[in-house]
Amino acid sequence: MAKVAKNSCAKVVGMLAVRRIRQAVALVLLVAVLEGCSSSATIERRNGPTIEGRIDYSDANQLYVTGDDDARYSVERSDVTNIHHPGKVGTVIGAIASGVGVGFLLLAYTPGSSDPGHGPDYSNLRALSAAIGVSYLITGLPILIANLAVHARSTSAAATPSLQPLPARLSPP
Repeated sequence: MAKVAKNSCAKVVGMLAVRRIRQAVALVLLVAVLEGCSSSATIERRNGPTIEGRIDYSDANQLYVTGDDDARYSVERSDVTNIHHPGKVGTVIGAIASGVGVGFLLLAYTPGSSDPGHGPDYSNLRALSAAIGVSYLITGLPILIANLAVHARSTSAAATPSLQPLPARLSPP
């Protein structure tokens, strides 16, 4: 009778743990999606206030920005001292979380880990390590990818367009 009670308690504890893990994963995924939504760059200027907003596009002389107040600005490139592009912090957080996930997965699937001499606790530890690794990857990769995309969009919009001269024709065809 005691064995049946112990098994049923273990099942209830296991179900509660799974439910808490699902809630935690859902919360972290929500934070990951919202973290990638930040698209405001901070543009520091010499002769004016700092502007925060989305860099829409640029040309050789100007940056065209939609501010957080929905106003449109054109900022002279010569007036810009520094641009803080969005997505840097989120990229680091996503890379760290993804790296931790890969580490746990490597720990779970080390060579020689299928040795039956290790016992059931060892295989439970491997399964737990794999579950933790997958959850970190599920959390870290969306954060990493979303923030890389936001950062790349902002830096490419602010990049100075390079005009390549046409090659001179050396000889007639």
